Amino acid sequence: IIKLKECKKLRLLSISLESLLTLATFDISYCISLKSLPNELDNVTSLTTLNIKDFQSFMSLPNELSNLTSLTNNIKR
Repeated sequence: IIKLKECKKLRLLSISLESLLTLATFDISYCISLKSLPNELDNVTSLTTLNIKDFQSFMSLPNELSNLTSLTNNIKR
């Protein structure tokens, strides 16, 4: 589980998500300055929950999110 919830000044995620092979939950809700998700997120095939709420400066979701076949909980925006 990674929770970066309410990191209001976070603009960029520079963590190497592809090495997190067992990550199940990723919560970046209310990170209002975050502009995008890392493209490597599609490599985290164990991801079941992705919480993304209230993105004020968010540009778009990566197309690769469709590769997350284990994602069972709704992506919330």
